[in-house]
Amino acid sequence: MEWETDAFARIKKVPVFVRSLAKKKVEEYVVSKDRIRVTENDVDEVKKLIFLKVGIDTEKLVSLMQKPFNSECETQIVADKSKLYEITGCNDKHLCPLSLADSRNLIVKLQAKLDEMKTTDILIDKIDGPVLYHHTFRVSISECPNACSQPQIKDFGVIAQVFPEAIDGKCINCKLCIEECKENAINIKDDILPIIDYSKCVGCFACIKVCPVCALVTKKRSYSVFIGGKLGRHPQFAIKLFDTIDENDVVQSLEICLKLYIQESKNNERFGSFVHRIGRESF
Repeated sequence: MEWETDAFARIKKVPVFVRSLAKKKVEEYVVSKDRIRVTENDVDEVKKLIFLKVGIDTEKLVSLMQKPFNSECETQIVADKSKLYEITGCNDKHLCPLSLADSRNLIVKLQAKLDEMKTTDILIDKIDGPVLYHHTFRVSISECPNACSQPQIKDFGVIAQVFPEAIDGKCINCKLCIEECKENAINIKDDILPIIDYSKCVGCFACIKVCPVCALVTKKRSYSVFIGGKLGRHPQFAIKLFDTIDENDVVQSLEICLKLYIQESKNNERFGSFVHRIGRESF
């Protein structure tokens, strides 16, 4: 069955544990209307039909979604092979007050790279058996180190950063930057020049924002790249591949990761398992 882009985007927002059931329920509804194309309106109508009956009772929700609309509406769930990758951001409209970078341009570049490398074909070739939801290659971009989009548990995660530097002669020793820094990365000595420990600094911009006399300014805007995160039966955090790189380097990092995965991974080996098997230095 064919899905409109907006409709499919809506279904991807459904919690994972009922997503396949929700997709099936929407397709059954469309079949009952003698149509073969799912629209965004169909998703809304099914949502009303279900939630008006069960509210937010999860057990009843799953039970109802497992039942067909009627005995004639039988449909088979087939994994969507049109794309086996997804890119998400924590801030799609770039409206968050904590945002350190507009990631929309980077998302476009990463999408183009994934398309160029025929990522879906690569992933399908690595799969023995049916294509399942967990085979999807997930990319996540966070516009600040708070990382609301959870890049640490994605196959390829990106975090925007802004690192500070101190301007000599401006500090008034108010110590607001020290109070604001949750990493304890700033110290002020007798010469009242803030000293920044970059081994602790996460580039959150908080110290720059709070300084009343602009004694701390932006030294560098950059990204960190993390690879190999995943949930599932054996969850693991992503490992940091690169720090303080620019947009083009982020895209090149993605290309490197996929090329190595093509060359050296085993069949049915998820990217996260592959990363932790061969280690960071291989990349």
